[in-house]
Amino acid sequence: MKLRELLKYLAPIITALSITPELMATNGLKPIGVSAGSRALGGTGIANFTNGYDALYKNPALLSSPLNKWDRSLTGAMILATFDGKARPTYGNDQSYRSPESPSEGFFPGALGLTLKYDEDISLAAGFYGGGGGADFGDDEGVLGAKSSTQAFSLVQGGSYKVSDKTAIGAAIHASAVQTEASSLNFSTKEREYTKGKAIIPGFAFGVAHYMRDDLVLGFNYASAQTARLKEARDFEPDGKLDNVEFTAIPTELALGISWVTGRFTLTSDVKYLQWSKARFLKTLGWKDQQVAALGVQFKEGKHALRIGYNAATSPVSNVEGESGYDLVNFQGHDVYSLVVSAISGLSGIGLTTEHYTLGTAHQLSDTLTLATGLVHFKEATSSRTGEQKFRARAPKPYGWRYKLSATTLNLELSAAI
Repeated sequence: MKLRELLKYLAPIITALSITPELMATNGLKPIGVSAGSRALGGTGIANFTNGYDALYKNPALLSSPLNKWDRSLTGAMILATFDGKARPTYGNDQSYRSPESPSEGFFPGALGLTLKYDEDISLAAGFYGGGGGADFGDDEGVLGAKSSTQAFSLVQGGSYKVSDKTAIGAAIHASAVQTEASSLNFSTKEREYTKGKAIIPGFAFGVAHYMRDDLVLGFNYASAQTARLKEARDFEPDGKLDNVEFTAIPTELALGISWVTGRFTLTSDVKYLQWSKARFLKTLGWKDQQVAALGVQFKEGKHALRIGYNAATSPVSNVEGESGYDLVNFQGHDVYSLVVSAISGLSGIGLTTEHYTLGTAHQLSDTLTLATGLVHFKEATSSRTGEQKFRARAPKPYGWRYKLSATTLNLELSAAI
């Protein structure tokens, strides 16, 4: 059986993954932060409040923070991005890197957030965060003629309660919607084969904030895994029957943070544990649990602030060299060849970024209006999967793919008291 015949059934799943998580600056697939302030401060936010919808995402207990000074506020944000993701085969005569014809075909509605102080002890918030994009490698057989388009939106709501003068607890409920369409070329018929799927992804989070002093805060957050179930997404066997696909977009997370204000400086740091090894779909690709460390420093002078940060993580993705492509792997109840798993990992480019350098500003334009910016650059990262097809008495044939990725994003965010 030819390599392209084995891969044609899984190529749309590969392209469905080759989308916007990279543009958002991520730890694995999880964005390092959603607000401009959090992203400018290295993705911190477990113990440092920047705004209401980021607190829902990072630690809902922070909605009771003294830094949340407005009784009612509305925040809107947009994201601009430059993206450089390239893939190449490691076999054949042409092993040059291919860039998608539309590498940043994304739309970023960005984010909206509403925060309300109900009384001295209870604060509530709701937030919306979303975007989309795609990749188009044309009809290049070396990268399976991959094309994709995906949109994802997340609605989160929650609140916090001050159980004492020094401690607050909070909880949030997440509901995300994902829709994807992907295709690859069947090189036998020269026709495109499509995969379409959509799903609602539920999740929840619980957080604690403890104010040891007015200038020193400790934070803790637990977030559940969020797994999508795409119904009748693709024929795995193939047997003429469309199969479901389960995909964990966000893993179980445990996070600790500390924030310290000294004079005009704010120092903040987070550590996180992301359980990718239990993530549906990704664990079959060999993803490992991930540890993340984030640091941020803010210098405030009057109504203006300068922010800088750094985010570093272990990689959940391992390079694989010299595997046997015809070994069978259990893929959500279906036996598939290991070279198919390598194609998904090698061509999707997901989970690569491990180092982020961040910078941003905050400006109080008036008593009821603030502007914040957050610039994130993630250092180029690569992945590689190679092996040989060894089938019966035939001579082994090499296969493999290499992917490299770098990007820069800019958040622009406006918050107003209402």
